[in-house]
Amino acid sequence: FYTTHAVRNMVVKAFDNNLKMINGEKPDSPVALDKNKF
Repeated sequence: FYTTHAVRNMVVKAFDNNLKMINGEKPDSPVALDKNKF
């Protein structure tokens, strides 16, 4: 059993990671973050 809040957080995180992959970024990659700075 999950609370509504916990389920929402999991969905939001999965959605965010999917957007990053679609944009060609690796969620845990500092290199991708550096590209966004410059």
